[in-house]
Amino acid sequence: MGTQVSSFSDYVVTDLLRDVPGIVLRRMFGGHGVYQRDVMFGLIDRGTLYFKADNTSRLQFEQHGSKPFSYQRQGKQTKLTSFWEVPADILDDRLVLVEWVEAALAAARREKSKKEAKISQPKRGLAGVKEKFHQLTKEKQNDLLRDLYKISPDTKTFLESRLLGTASSQHQYIKEMERETIGKIYRKGIPGDISGRAVNSIVSRAWKAEVDLDTMLQLEWLAFRGFQEYLHQFGGGPETFEEMACKHLEAYLLLVRDGVKDKAEQQRRYAEAASHILRHDNMVTDYAEDTFDEIIGARPQEAKNW
Repeated sequence: MGTQVSSFSDYVVTDLLRDVPGIVLRRMFGGHGVYQRDVMFGLIDRGTLYFKADNTSRLQFEQHGSKPFSYQRQGKQTKLTSFWEVPADILDDRLVLVEWVEAALAAARREKSKKEAKISQPKRGLAGVKEKFHQLTKEKQNDLLRDLYKISPDTKTFLESRLLGTASSQHQYIKEMERETIGKIYRKGIPGDISGRAVNSIVSRAWKAEVDLDTMLQLEWLAFRGFQEYLHQFGGGPETFEEMACKHLEAYLLLVRDGVKDKAEQQRRYAEAASHILRHDNMVTDYAEDTFDEIIGARPQEAKNW
């Protein structure tokens, strides 16, 4: 291209693309974007013309030995592979050049259609729910909140605990955990099996409801006791019960260590946990002692006298 950079943009519009209607140049990247009405299909930079390309049309550029547009960014060479240099032999043949313009316009329109479809696509998941909720009138929002409050005891407890922080609502989680763990072991008649999934669900829902530290301590302690005492009471159980017992013991001890600020209260809880572990000697005891030692830095035999 022998035309100087300063006049190259005019040369593109008035000469090279004179057979293409509606051509407009707009400044960008220190060069110019080449538009037909509102569709950008070309780029002019440092005396070189680039056309839009995508997976459908890129091959023809590669076959002519063209290179993608590149520029310096923070000292590094960056390639923009959606724009490729128009080969010199194409620039010399106006009829073929018009065909390449049409291909570039088609690529630009395909990209534009994809972007518009993505924008118009409804949001999913939490983002979609939030968007729709904020579009509701105050009356509709109140109706929805009322329905959520009434939909189940779980949602009622969650909303009261999260929004009001009432002791009664938080105590519901403790009562539920007692029923699922200790209540199943010591109930009259045939004892029930503890459900690890149900126990984890109670703990998870309580966390999300942002219950206070004391409630979480009670939940994790009840969960540990449930699995440990089940194994002690019945001499065995599902293999996962040992793992579940130690998991909830670890969670309890971490809450005590990191959440309880009063040192005397910390020591009291450690001693209580140590005594409980040693009092219920069963298949989980060794694992529980190791867990205790790992978190506290002392064996239960030592900590029980704190």
